[in-house]
Amino acid sequence: MAETLEIRLFGGLQILRDSEIIDAFRSSKVPALLAYLAVTGRPHKRETLAALLWGELPDADAKNNLRQTLSNLRQTLDPFLRISRDEVEFLAPAAFFLDTEAISRLAEAGDYPAAAALYTGDFLAGFGVRDAPAFEEWVLAQQTWWREQAWQIFRRAVSFYAERGEFDQAIDAAHRLLALDPWQEEAHRQLMLLLARSGRFSAALAQYRACRTILRQEFDADPSHETTRLYERIRTAAQGPRHNLPGPVTGFVGREAELAQLRTLLAAPQVRLLTLLGPGGVGKTRLALELAAACQPLFLNGVWFVSLPGADAPDRNQFILALAAALGCPLSDAATPARQLIDFLRAKELLLVLDNLEEWREAGAWLSEMLAQAPEVKVLATSRLRLNLQAERIFRVEGLSTQTENPQEPASEAWQLFVRRARRLRANFTPSPAESAAIQRICALVEGLPLGIELAAAWVHALPCTEIAAQIEQSLDFLRSGYQDTSPRHSSLRGVFDWTWRRLRSEEQAVFRRLALFAGPFSHQAAAEVTGANGSVLAALVDHSLAWQRGDRLQLHQVARHFGLEKLQESGELARVQAAHAHYYGKLLATQGQAILGGEQAAALVAMEEAFENVRLAWRWLVQTGDVAGLAAAMDGLYHFMAIRSRFLEALELFGSARQAWPSWASADQPQARLTYYRLLAREGRFLAFLSRFAEANALFLESLVSLRALGEADEIAFVLGHLGAIARSQGDLAQAEAWLQECLALRRQRCHRAGEAVALLELGGVAFMAGDYDQARQRCQDGLAVAEAIGDRQTLAHLLTGLSLICRETHQLDLALAYGKQGEAVYAELGDRYGVIQSCLTLGELHRQSQNYGEARRYIEQAVQVSREIGHRSGEADGLHRLGQIDQDCGELSQAMAHQLAALELATELEERPLVLDALVELAHLWVAQAAPDRALLLLAWLHEHASLQSQRFQELEARLAGQPPAAQAAAQQAAHALEEADLVRPLYTWSDTAAKRRSA
Repeated sequence: MAETLEIRLFGGLQILRDSEIIDAFRSSKVPALLAYLAVTGRPHKRETLAALLWGELPDADAKNNLRQTLSNLRQTLDPFLRISRDEVEFLAPAAFFLDTEAISRLAEAGDYPAAAALYTGDFLAGFGVRDAPAFEEWVLAQQTWWREQAWQIFRRAVSFYAERGEFDQAIDAAHRLLALDPWQEEAHRQLMLLLARSGRFSAALAQYRACRTILRQEFDADPSHETTRLYERIRTAAQGPRHNLPGPVTGFVGREAELAQLRTLLAAPQVRLLTLLGPGGVGKTRLALELAAACQPLFLNGVWFVSLPGADAPDRNQFILALAAALGCPLSDAATPARQLIDFLRAKELLLVLDNLEEWREAGAWLSEMLAQAPEVKVLATSRLRLNLQAERIFRVEGLSTQTENPQEPASEAWQLFVRRARRLRANFTPSPAESAAIQRICALVEGLPLGIELAAAWVHALPCTEIAAQIEQSLDFLRSGYQDTSPRHSSLRGVFDWTWRRLRSEEQAVFRRLALFAGPFSHQAAAEVTGANGSVLAALVDHSLAWQRGDRLQLHQVARHFGLEKLQESGELARVQAAHAHYYGKLLATQGQAILGGEQAAALVAMEEAFENVRLAWRWLVQTGDVAGLAAAMDGLYHFMAIRSRFLEALELFGSARQAWPSWASADQPQARLTYYRLLAREGRFLAFLSRFAEANALFLESLVSLRALGEADEIAFVLGHLGAIARSQGDLAQAEAWLQECLALRRQRCHRAGEAVALLELGGVAFMAGDYDQARQRCQDGLAVAEAIGDRQTLAHLLTGLSLICRETHQLDLALAYGKQGEAVYAELGDRYGVIQSCLTLGELHRQSQNYGEARRYIEQAVQVSREIGHRSGEADGLHRLGQIDQDCGELSQAMAHQLAALELATELEERPLVLDALVELAHLWVAQAAPDRALLLLAWLHEHASLQSQRFQELEARLAGQPPAAQAAAQQAAHALEEADLVRPLYTWSDTAAKRRSA
């Protein structure tokens, strides 16, 4: 381990090596020399050092003393010195701490509190050397320079803590600042303010008197006008009230992160006007009150809340009168009320909380003037509209969180608010799991809008939570308050949005109701093409808190969207806007579908993901209206996206419902309709195959193939043949798989369909691999890889890399196999291809198993099983269970290995994946040999000889292990196996294992 060295120079001199203090020096000049060398950080001539410490002696004596000092220093710290005939240099080790260097580095980085903590006194305070005036002069210069640096550091540390409201730390830093220079009035004023802000008014006034005493004693002068004026302000503030905040009627829930962020914003000197912007009912007022209470210590004259009344025709004079009344500002006829109020605020340091400012935008000019002339006043406003003032800083308030980090835990912020409000009506309200789920649904329906949650919770005395959720889904009118002390504008969700709707211009109303059709985030371009919106209208809707900016996209609040859809239905425009919406996203599917097959694959996937909620809505509208041309154009884009992103179950629903919506297509006279029907059929089959429902998939593929051949659609025929071949391969029918895939490849090449050609070569590589022809498998995969790279098809490229990894594994090129596997893993992660992740994990897991890295192998395989279960890929689950059994067996965990292999066998049998069935049987036979049950192993071996042609290494090892069994036992096993069908063989296996029996009963 490397040695550590610390040299601390502030407040004295301390030298530590490996945390042990070094004090074995013959004189104080030894550490003095070390300190000088370390601080200067450069080599020095021997003559210079001798003059520094022994300048009063003759040269010969000075050099002799230096030689002895260096000898003593070398005895203790030899590794850290370079001493030559002419020069001496300090060599800092890797683990070296020098407080002068550290404090400079921290100050430069802006970490003033940490820098201040290192300054524990003057440079080399109390440390001296005799008869060394040059050294003492150097120390004095360092002390003077460092005191000035410390002054700046402590001053900035005070500001750092004060801006965050950390007054105890700020006061401590201010005291240390004054210890450096007790005559600095600025430091006295800072300390006075800090003491007053923390509520210690008496201490603040006493600090002024201490300042006055010091100045009179030292300079026979009084404090400056600025300091005296601050004293008067503090004395006045100490005598009056500090706030007029109303007491909370209900408890505050959540928003800890928002409060922390807002408190930091309000403490920042450059923030003068902070607007909490959001729709009605989002909790702006409650958040503002909580924030104001937390920030009260930041303001000498406290915080003052002004709830501005609603007005049909608000004017500035009404606004001024409301502020003056809340602040207790006396008004006279001497000047205009606006001027008198500014004069009243000019010398104040306070936070003015203006609630409901959206109705008083006419007061913007006065606010700007006041902020300019009252520099210590800050404004916290709540509004549904931006104020559009230069000083304005916007903080958008959104609904409470409706999700928790753990999906199994219902206690989100929104859920907590509902339960708290419900307990005001039913004190013993404790939701059951079903009620908790309904509460979560309610919170999601109103997108965490506190007003919506409170209005919904008010019904718990009359309705179960499931019925409350159902009523909200039907109508906004359900959410209406029955409390007498609720303001009219917050008495219902409809009222909240009606207020905003009435203040929109007609063009803004038209765009808003059309935007309500969008099911999720949408781009500015989509808004323009579907609704005719321009940038200024969209900006106005954002300013009115009806739309939210989500990165470069917009989105409507769910409740606002519900309200807008009602307006859209009333307008008679619904069908036209639906058609425009479906046309836009159908076109997006068509264009991005092409991009997914080429070099823009990753970007196209991101674009599809961002638009997916609207894509799904558009697809369903195309299905509902029977838009054959639209579905035909959009189909491949949707198919490729859903396949790459492994959204198999949802894809099956979308394609299946589309196929079922037009049962007459198969016999329709229109060729386009017939072709579209069979294309839907084939893609539904593909997602069935992804889900390992091979019998259903084959039925749809074969039905589609017959009709597509009749229609002469080569590309679609090739699509179906490729997937029929893949199923045949997975079920062990290699001859049929080869035939179908070769026909598919020929069609792909004939049609110059490069992406399809790469996939066909991939599947043919898999056939050759399963047949044990690794040279041909490698050639096919490499040919496919060249095609995929040329066209930029990253997903197929990843599959081919994984295939090459498998081939290299079987040919014992494990390093190359691992490299290919890692490359494929990276691409799958880049594309978000969870199906690909399964293949990658299975491949890498087996590689690690063969390398006897069992911990890493198990991690990969367990991930494959987990992801397979999440996306419904049962083949991947079966394969993973089989491989977990192999890992268990290698680790000597035979009972667990048996359970995993039996589970894999059961699932593979159900899926009719014959190669995996045979592999599982071979492993089970090995396990029974290991468990001293050779009769069972012999039966399996005999049956495998009778019903399968296996050449695998594991099968050959099994034959070798059982070759020494008695001939009579082998003959009996052969006779028993001869008459057994596969089902008759597999069924008893589960009862042969106690572990398996326990697993199945559980």
